[in-house]
Amino acid sequence: MRSLIVFFILFSSLISASSNVSVEADFIVQFNKIERPTDNQQRQLYNDLGKSVGLLEKKFSRPLLVAIINVYSKLFVVNLAHFHLEPFVPYYLKNKAVVDEVLKATLPRASQDEFYFRLQLAIGEHLRGNG
Repeated sequence: MRSLIVFFILFSSLISASSNVSVEADFIVQFNKIERPTDNQQRQLYNDLGKSVGLLEKKFSRPLLVAIINVYSKLFVVNLAHFHLEPFVPYYLKNKAVVDEVLKATLPRASQDEFYFRLQLAIGEHLRGNG
């Protein structure tokens, strides 16, 4: 009986890990397909970015972080609002060094500056309790 319980626990863990990898891959593909987010895509991105950041919090994935950074950069071309970064701010504050390294390796300098400018606005609101 005990071995059966252990089997079910291991099996459910395997299924959960497999599901997270699949969801992560789906987000990467989805984010990489976007060029100029439409209004509808922007609304969907806000939700999907929040979910993808949740995956990063559970298990770091450089490809997912790169896809998130790239899609934010594409988003800032069509929408200068910083509120889209709200789901990302707590992750950034906990993992600043890693995010900074990936961001610098991913985006050209001008896009980095834009990203950091929007991020600082979102961090300020987050710290004041407005985010």
